[in-house]
Amino acid sequence: MNIVKRIICMISLIVAFALLKNIEVQAAGTSFATATQINVNTDVTDNYSAKGESDYYKFTLSSPGYISVTFSHKMVESGIWTNKLYYEDQSLIYEFNSKNYDASLTTCNIGLPAGTYYYRSESYYDSYSAEKYTFRINFNASANWETEKNNTLLSADQINVNEEYFGAIHEKGGRDWYKFSIPSTGYISISFLHQMVEYGIWEISFYSEPDNKLIEIYSRNYDETKTSCNIGLPAGDYYIMISNDSYSSCSDVDYSLKINY
Repeated sequence: MNIVKRIICMISLIVAFALLKNIEVQAAGTSFATATQINVNTDVTDNYSAKGESDYYKFTLSSPGYISVTFSHKMVESGIWTNKLYYEDQSLIYEFNSKNYDASLTTCNIGLPAGTYYYRSESYYDSYSAEKYTFRINFNASANWETEKNNTLLSADQINVNEEYFGAIHEKGGRDWYKFSIPSTGYISISFLHQMVEYGIWEISFYSEPDNKLIEIYSRNYDETKTSCNIGLPAGDYYIMISNDSYSSCSDVDYSLKINY
């Protein structure tokens, strides 16, 4: 009977370990250089021990795709958690706050190429809480998401005609650039789709050269789908710039783009 109990106990421990594999509770690094390696799609739990403390983590994407961050904590009387995503060169990608009453939130989707990234969670000096927090880097592999460093013509994402691509502008007045090629004379149209928002306008500008805008179309908050007229073109390279206005609520909203050829 004792042997049976021991076997049951061992099986229970194995099951418990398997369930805990998706939860990491470990000391965070205190700088970029000492950042703790974490896995995507895995819950990580920690807490601040002092005002102004910063917890550093790093993660790796083995392929291009898009991420979002889910951040949660118990509701507390006061406290602000400031969270930031960085490229490997430590330049900022995205920032968000979780306030005392935000028991759980999930950010917008952020397209990223394969590579190493940093995540930093920082306590707010004037509103500090030692309550435990949990976050998860949600990752989905995809070859059809913008790479986020495409905010200039020189860094435009190369896309294919007749394929749908996705992106989001993460700041008011932001820009996303795309480049595509057509092999022979023909005509294209531009399809743009987004969910309805309270207010705001996306501007879709089409260039044959960096300083030669051919057309521009506007997709307003209530225009879920917008398709341009047909545009006749010779073979060559072309550019699309997507931007929003400085007072727009369309920041952080996913959109899709397709060049019909």
